[in-house]
Amino acid sequence: MGSTFLPDLVLLDVMMPDADGFTVYEWLRAKPASLNSPVIFLTARRELENKLVGFRKGAVDYVTKPFHIRELLARVRVHLRDPEPVKDAPPSPLTGREREVVRLLADGRTYKQVATAMRLSQSTVRNHLHNVYQKLGVVDRAQAVIISQQNGWI
Repeated sequence: MGSTFLPDLVLLDVMMPDADGFTVYEWLRAKPASLNSPVIFLTARRELENKLVGFRKGAVDYVTKPFHIRELLARVRVHLRDPEPVKDAPPSPLTGREREVVRLLADGRTYKQVATAMRLSQSTVRNHLHNVYQKLGVVDRAQAVIISQQNGWI
């Protein structure tokens, strides 16, 4: 008796040698296994109509090539994120701005990129991080990210 493996998420290239990704998507959604996991299409096809076909079929995202691996990983994390808050998670001691700084750093951004994204100066970003370190009792950004993720704050 065989078992069926259903992944948490599927990255599916649209242009493949034997069957296009849209056809494979239909096979994955067909019974008896009936995959209900989120699907992200990857493709070099940038035309709006191709994107719309992917979304009409039910894909949660459509990423065009070439893509940056950090962006793809960020999209995967978004679609794998449990929409339910972490049960019994302590309330965050961080302000919304501090959580946003930590969230952007968790995505691999530099201080300069965080400052640009949030329309802040780099010194303001450093001040937010100093406050985060104090509140969480940590000494670097990696520790701040880990604690924030473990507690469901970001």
